[in-house]
Amino acid sequence: MARVALTDDQVAKVLAAPKTVTDSIKWQAKGHVDWVACEAGVENALRLTLHIHANANLVDRKKFAFSLVLSRNYRVASFESCSSHRNRHTNDQRWLGQPHKHRWTELCRDSFAYTPTDIDTRSVETAFRSFCKEIGVDFLGNVEQVPATQTALQF
Repeated sequence: MARVALTDDQVAKVLAAPKTVTDSIKWQAKGHVDWVACEAGVENALRLTLHIHANANLVDRKKFAFSLVLSRNYRVASFESCSSHRNRHTNDQRWLGQPHKHRWTELCRDSFAYTPTDIDTRSVETAFRSFCKEIGVDFLGNVEQVPATQTALQF
């Protein structure tokens, strides 16, 4: 976790700045066998080190997440399609296996969450493009389909 304070004004500047991703989303095996992940660099007018991180579950296709990360330490904004969370700092709102977004705040750091109304979760690609649009990223690449997995043993 980052130790230097990131202010709400700085987050607003990051989100408002023009940003572009030209890399395609190419899934790679992650440490856990059921997950794949990818990372794409984000070109930006502020010349900051920004990346989009994404991960997807191979078994439960409804589980995936995307994050805009500053300097490899600050999760500035994120979307989680199917996870559980509770706000502890500002209110007691809960999500149990439900879509929610995170936004960095001075008070809560990266743990403040809220319910989205604008992300279509019918597919990982559709949700990813919606997330990019919301955080002001012009995504010019392609999104590979999440790899297929074997769901039954054949005898």
